[in-house]
Amino acid sequence: MSWQVSFLHSSAAKALAENASVNPDQYERSNPEDWMAVCSSPVSMWHINSLENPLPTGPEIMESLAASACNAASDAQDSISLHSALGMLTPQQAADYRLWVGLTHFELYEYVRRRWESPRLATSLDDTHRERKVRYIRTHWFVSGARGLVRDNGVSRLWWMGHILKKIADQLPLEPEEVGQILFERTDVRAQLIERPATASNIRLAAEITSVLKSERQLIERAAFRRWMIALNQLGGIVLLDALRRDDLRRVVHEQANAALRSP
Repeated sequence: MSWQVSFLHSSAAKALAENASVNPDQYERSNPEDWMAVCSSPVSMWHINSLENPLPTGPEIMESLAASACNAASDAQDSISLHSALGMLTPQQAADYRLWVGLTHFELYEYVRRRWESPRLATSLDDTHRERKVRYIRTHWFVSGARGLVRDNGVSRLWWMGHILKKIADQLPLEPEEVGQILFERTDVRAQLIERPATASNIRLAAEITSVLKSERQLIERAAFRRWMIALNQLGGIVLLDALRRDDLRRVVHEQANAALRSP
């Protein structure tokens, strides 16, 4: 049976959040059908859906992550797969938390459970531990601000990472998969260039950094990479880097990369 991906009424998303605070243990044993009983309002079709720009069906979304290993090593490919399945969304539409809360609790609930299962979700009567569990659930099954949208929610983070990988690839003679291999190799690189909300507005700079990383593999090392990013951030406080002509931006990025490699 096929059904189109849907978004939750705000009241349904609120009911799920309230239930998570009261019954966090439910996330260890529930299945997607159980969340329907929690929602105070029915699930309804997303308002942006149209014949010209249809949302995918639930099975299509589920299939996009069916082969996932559900770990950090699979994030790059998972982000490309999910973004491809939901490529019709604009960034404004993809900022609607109701879509992601619906996907984390219904179509992609099992993916999120496997990807983010943690000892912090273990049953405990200790109040401090329980509060930590509630925060963990709210972080990965719900959305809190721009940072939570891009970095934390179990599904929206994939769309935004895929969106950024594709935009960087469009600036370079690279495929999104190649960009993912470069930027997901080290946590520091990924955090600076993929998991920051500001990156979406600095794609040209991120693309030049990616291009240098592809040829200068020594910059992947944590110390050199941090020196390079600090220098670019300091320079960015004086010069609007993203407003520079492409040749000038490339020169500046290369100069600071070479300086970072020369430093002890």
